[in-house]
Amino acid sequence: MDIRSLTEASVSGLSYRKIRGGFKLTATIKTVPLGFGTGKKTNRRIRRYVNSPDTFIPSRILSKFTYMSDKNDLKTCWMKITNPPQVDGRWSAGHAIARMNGGPCTEENIFPQNLHCNTGNSGDYVEGTNVKGKGGRSWRDFEIHLNTTLMERGIVEVSMTFKR
Repeated sequence: MDIRSLTEASVSGLSYRKIRGGFKLTATIKTVPLGFGTGKKTNRRIRRYVNSPDTFIPSRILSKFTYMSDKNDLKTCWMKITNPPQVDGRWSAGHAIARMNGGPCTEENIFPQNLHCNTGNSGDYVEGTNVKGKGGRSWRDFEIHLNTTLMERGIVEVSMTFKR
């Protein structure tokens, strides 16, 4: 049985702050009993938000998550990706904290993301990672790796940096 079907994730402490050349998001994700804290799909309002000329569009994203290992030391996994412009000028509504990991459908958690990077398993956008094997191949694989670690550990700290 897949452990992801037994629990859901709850995001707390979601904060966004401006940094030089971009923004930084931080949050804590915990597992909770099924039915609480589920992530939300995007909607028409959010898709308008990501395609607004006033919305910050990151060209690079650094995603990190930290967790406590079996030996009681902190482990950090990271992935850096590029976010090239869409050919047709329309952006996909990417969840900073993935929907599968409890990410809300709010302007604080949604950003303009290249459709192929957001929905595909292409590694074309990965600039670097410290994750070995499947979890380091693509943005989607990294989200799944975070989810697996969350289900095993019960809590992870997330930090994402969005740069122009």
